[in-house]
Parts: sequence; structure tokens; C-alpha cells
Amino acid sequence: MGWLLKLWGWIARRRVVAGPVTQDAVPPVGEAAVADIRFRAQICCHTGAVASVHVAAPFLPGGDDTPLRLALRHWLRWRKDGIEPPPLAFDLPAAMAQSPDLVMPLLWEIDRQEFPTDRLIFAAPLDAGPVEDQWGLLLLARFGCVIEAARFDVSDLGALRQLGPGMARLRLPHHALRDCHTRPGGGRMLLSLLAMAQRFGLPTLACDVASRDQHGFLAQLGCDIVQGEAVAPVLDASGMAQFLHAMTEVQRPRIGIKRPAA
Repeated sequence: MGWLLKLWGWIARRRVVAGPVTQDAVPPVGEAAVADIRFRAQICCHTGAVASVHVAAPFLPGGDDTPLRLALRHWLRWRKDGIEPPPLAFDLPAAMAQSPDLVMPLLWEIDRQEFPTDRLIFAAPLDAGPVEDQWGLLLLARFGCVIEAARFDVSDLGALRQLGPGMARLRLPHHALRDCHTRPGGGRMLLSLLAMAQRFGLPTLACDVASRDQHGFLAQLGCDIVQGEAVAPVLDASGMAQFLHAMTEVQRPRIGIKRPAA
């Protein structure tokens, strides 16, 4: 608990100095950095809606917060423009997932921009180790962020379930997804993983979906969310805003109007 109290004190001091950020505030970054950030929609297999938006920008070593800071800015702009954006999903390097100190700048930036933590998803790579040792990732979960893991050990699944409903999801391993719709036995392996995820109440994500056939196969097996070239392209902030607006229009219910009697 000592580091948690230290974190709260650090956030409070920084917030007094910097103050909250408005949606129109300009962070100290170059326009080239803003232009370089990219996004990709992650699509729900059950509804066809955008479940989340993956931020395709890596975090640099040492507690870098640049991808988060820029992505939050764009998300807030989308909402200001009348779009209700889905959660943003980020990939953390293993060192950040394991270290509370390295994720402190992320928590400060989230607090500084007064961003809703339940609209953020942070994913850890497989080499980050057991979930119970991913102290940085668990700290983000403690503050209300959703976390994503790629481990299917029973102890890891149990640790994720303890976070509560809607607070965690599972990323299906690449080796299980590779040519799963054509490889003998590929379906059986995926069904086993999906059954484990369902048993622990955890939604599943499949990345790098390369074809419509693979997309359809995964949806038929019961995968919850998909991402990849066959699902949605990588877009800049403006393109993602247009994509989200178009998807909202597609999902909007149509109200029937009766024709007048002849």
C-alpha cells in the first residue's frame, strides 16, 4: 500500500502545478508527432459495432506517455464533434506492465485530462509473466482501467476474474490463430481456449485477422472481438473519426414510417 499512497501524493502535487486540461488545450508536442499516431477499430463479432479502438503507437522505454496523451486528445475531440467513441486500447511493453513506477506517468496524464478510466484498455504481452506479477497493469486496473492479457493458465484466468465483470479480457495467442480456418485441428484448439475464457467470464480478442474466411470462422466459434486487415484498416485520427461516424449511422435503428392509406 505504500507505493499506492505515494502515487496519490505524486498525482495531487502534479495536478496542482499543471491543473486540468481542457479539450482544446495543446500539449507540448510537434504536429508531426500528432500526425503519426494511427488507430484501428476492433469489431464485436456479435453486433458488428466497434468494441474498441486500438492505438497503433508504441510506448518508448522509461515510462513514456506520448501515445496515451495524443490518443486521449483525439478521443476527446471525437466526442466534442458528436461521436460517442468506444474505449481506446493500448499495448504496453513488458517492462511497463510489470512496473508501477513506469505506469505512474500514464495515471497522471489520465487524471490531468480528467479522462474516464473505464474507456481505456491496457494490454500486456505474453512475456510480461504471470498476471499476478504484472504490478503496473494491476495498478491501472485498480484505478478503473480495463486490462488485457494473453495468458490462459488457470491461475492467470482466476486473477483476471477477481477484477470483476467487464474489467479484463483475453487476447488469443497468435499460434492458435495462424491459419486456424484451414489448418487441421485449428478449430479444436481455439474452441478449447474459448471455452476456458467463457468459463471465467472473460471476453476474447483475436488480432491479425487476415481474411474474411478467418473472420467468419472465428465469429462462428464464439470469439467476441476481432482486429486485422480483413476487419478494419489502420487510419489516422481524421479517418478514424469518419469511420466511427459511419459505423454509428449503420448501427442506428431505423424508425419505420407508415404510408398513408390509398
